[in-house]
Amino acid sequence: MLSSIRATRRAVLRARFAAGGFSLVEMLVATVIFSLGLGGLALMMLTSVHGTLAARDETIAAAQLSSLAELIMMNPSSTGHDSILLSESLGACANPDDCAGNDWLSGNLQQWQHELEQNLALATSLVCRDSSPEDGDAGTPSCDGAGATVVKIFWADPHHLAEAETEVQSGQRRAVLELTE
Repeated sequence: MLSSIRATRRAVLRARFAAGGFSLVEMLVATVIFSLGLGGLALMMLTSVHGTLAARDETIAAAQLSSLAELIMMNPSSTGHDSILLSESLGACANPDDCAGNDWLSGNLQQWQHELEQNLALATSLVCRDSSPEDGDAGTPSCDGAGATVVKIFWADPHHLAEAETEVQSGQRRAVLELTE
């Protein structure tokens, strides 16, 4: 009887080892594959966030361009300027009813520039006449004084913000709107 118990016990132990779970190497391989999958997912999410931020900045720049174009069109005498660097200090006008046309425009341009700087990283802008509006950067906007009046906005790409503070062209983004007269 003792031998039959031992035989049964051995059979049970052999059955356990035969169907026995995973080895340590198999667990390590599964963990590595799972980790690679999670890393790829995290990279995909990071890329998605960066793309969303870039699209947000493009949308803000387009809205700001539209806003400034409307402001300039409300004051037709403002388009006579060959170049207005909007980051320069402009005179403000507290009460629009008491302002002359250019004072009112200056106050609104200053407010517009403040909103632009709050919404876009390291933003600069200008209004000029340019026959080739798609050239230039924040350091050298390349306005040639000929052609149509254009509004140019330059800002730092959020992906390269640390580099953009030291290098003017690194990560630089641009939006341009040509004004029709």
